[in-house]
Amino acid sequence: MAFQSKHSLLLMVGLIVGGSGWYFWPKQQADAAVKPAHTTVLVSTVSASVKPLPITLATQGHVVRAVEIVIRTRKTTQR
Repeated sequence: MAFQSKHSLLLMVGLIVGGSGWYFWPKQQADAAVKPAHTTVLVSTVSASVKPLPITLATQGHVVRAVEIVIRTRKTTQR
């Protein structure tokens, strides 16, 4: 009896592995066979035009001057 239960268990495992392999293997080959080698891609075109482009800069923060210039008056004497 021990021989028959081991034999039936081995048979069931073999059937499960073989059945799942049979189920998944043909799908991969069929998907590859159905896909065409080159597909056509639809492309739309527009005409180029020249327009003014507004240049704006929106930021957060504050402005700090890079260089400070001091202007002083000089008193000169006339001769």
